[in-house]
Amino acid sequence: MRLKIGALALVVAAFALGVAAPETARAHYENSYFPLHVGNSWTYDSFGGQKTVSVDASWVNPVSGQIWFRTREYNGAVRWLNQSSAGRVFEYPGRLWYRLGVTPRTFWTMSLNEAGGGVPCSNGARLEMVARGEMVTVPAGRFSTVHVRYRTSCADVGITDEWFAYGVGLVKRMETSFIGPRETVLVRATIGGRRIGQPATPAAAGLDVTVKTSQPDYYENHMPVIGGGQRSAPTITIEVTVRPANGRDAVVNFTDYNTYLVVVTDPSGNQIYMSPQNRVMAPVGGVNRTFPGAGTTVKFDFQPQYGSPHGTYSVKATIQTSASPRPEASTTYSYSWTF
Repeated sequence: MRLKIGALALVVAAFALGVAAPETARAHYENSYFPLHVGNSWTYDSFGGQKTVSVDASWVNPVSGQIWFRTREYNGAVRWLNQSSAGRVFEYPGRLWYRLGVTPRTFWTMSLNEAGGGVPCSNGARLEMVARGEMVTVPAGRFSTVHVRYRTSCADVGITDEWFAYGVGLVKRMETSFIGPRETVLVRATIGGRRIGQPATPAAAGLDVTVKTSQPDYYENHMPVIGGGQRSAPTITIEVTVRPANGRDAVVNFTDYNTYLVVVTDPSGNQIYMSPQNRVMAPVGGVNRTFPGAGTTVKFDFQPQYGSPHGTYSVKATIQTSASPRPEASTTYSYSWTF
């Protein structure tokens, strides 16, 4: 009974503030201007390199019934997002990001958790729906989009404009910086199993690679040990998944016996872990390995040094094929202490 009353109180409080509470998600979260579904991913050309945004987990609030999705590398390393059938996108527990279903000349304020990092000046930005139906051409294709513009107090840093396509998501973003405008454009995406845009380069052996950690945040316990002694750092578990892009078994050539290279760097860019490497010479012509069409996942565990610095750590996984460039993927996790 207390749970029901608490949920009702949340809804009443939201309406009292003039803000609609994020509603229970149904099928509409898959088909929208901001598709949220576990397994979705987007690859962008961004500032001379490529980055991948992904949705890798979900969670249902037992009180409200809302479903929240964990996104990685979308305006921050890790975000939990939810959206309504009206096209409103929220960051947990209810910060409004977007109103993608509104008419042009509608304004709202973005509320972003700055503790999660992200593009500077996003939190508190005044957003405007500029237009609906704008045609935008990017490497992934040509799309009809909704155009959102940012107004911030920052003169030389931050997002200025974003374009979203229905059933695809963000296809283009413009930012300003100290060295001038910067553009991020969609190259390819996988939405609900549907592939959009350019396939992965043939030189990458037709493999899709994802990497993630067992949790987004890790903590060192610095509470005194009863009776004395030293606590240890938590174990970091890294999962690397490789799937043939065409869904069929793929035979891939490697120049040596090593398949995976996993490297972790600390907030200062220092390498703190590299997966064990086999030093045995391979035969002439290399080694062929078969990746099943359903994909394969390999786990790597390591313990950082106790007392490691706070901050965001980077994880990069490379599949060491004989082709160049080699398939790779990156992610991050946060590390801090508790007392």
